[in-house]
Amino acid sequence: MEREPESATAFSWLATATIILSLLTITGAYLTLLRLAIDTSNAGDPTNHADRVYFGVHGAILALSLVLGGVLGYVQARRAFAIAVLFLAVILVTMFAAQLVTFELACAGHNDIIRHWQC
Repeated sequence: MEREPESATAFSWLATATIILSLLTITGAYLTLLRLAIDTSNAGDPTNHADRVYFGVHGAILALSLVLGGVLGYVQARRAFAIAVLFLAVILVTMFAAQLVTFELACAGHNDIIRHWQC
């Protein structure tokens, strides 16, 4: 059994750290954009406008995750598609969890965290 060269092991740690840091950065950008767009989901605004804003935020973050995942995957391991799909899956689960948790918190009396919900 051959051992991997030290540079390959160091590279895999660097690649893993870069991927994790990138996912955390995208998640932070997603939560920040939702927090900045919270005024669009208040009761006085038309629903169509709020829907367009949230569609844009979600679409932009998903596109960013695909592009960044593809670029990092290609640069680090020549696996652009695999890393792009990984980024997309992680960000989709994060989006779903954030929306679900904030809805449950809103129904418990803690509204307007990242969106204005009506229970």
